[in-house]
Amino acid sequence: MEDETYRAAAAATRDLLEDTAMSTLTRRNMLRASGLTVLAGFGAAALAAPAQAADHTVPHEYVVQPNFFWCGPSACHMAITAKTGSPGLEALAQQLGTTENGTNFGAISPVLTQNIPGATYRDQWIAGNDATPEEKAVFWDRVKANIDTGFATVCNWVVPPGSYPNGYQNGSTIYHFTTVVGYNDNRDLLIADSANFNNVGVYWVPSDRVATLCAERGYFW
Repeated sequence: MEDETYRAAAAATRDLLEDTAMSTLTRRNMLRASGLTVLAGFGAAALAAPAQAADHTVPHEYVVQPNFFWCGPSACHMAITAKTGSPGLEALAQQLGTTENGTNFGAISPVLTQNIPGATYRDQWIAGNDATPEEKAVFWDRVKANIDTGFATVCNWVVPPGSYPNGYQNGSTIYHFTTVVGYNDNRDLLIADSANFNNVGVYWVPSDRVATLCAERGYFW
């Protein structure tokens, strides 16, 4: 994709920010340039997720992204801190090649592998508008195995209007990176979400739904 297209996508995102009448604490919408993910909106500290039965989690340093296009660095930061110290958002943004146009899908796994000792992260693309039953089963097994060995999983979501999983009513499709930092025996996943929409940044989502949100993009395990 040419830079002109990237610039157009970023301009459209900024137009959404200007045209949407919301309070300063309300999160806003995001758009995509092909292969890139940016988020329009950022905010305050997150609320803790309610406890679930038989939680299995990894320690991590939660962050709220400081601008609309650093969801990629923020998701990587939280995944890295499950295992080791993070070089920081600015350094991660440089390593990922993040710009105002967002972060490229293919940049995530190499940066996670580079910053986590002993890690070898891989990309998994999910084609189509939903994950198949087989893809959902594989996703659950991989995320569970990651958590059981102390690793987080990064997801690249495509969220249709009005369906954001923490209850935020998004008016348009959102393209966003998040981090899975836990699971429970009900097959729910604990999501660390740097967007912090509705001041809810850490929350539980059924695993199959998370896999569906990854459709048309994917995850890094």
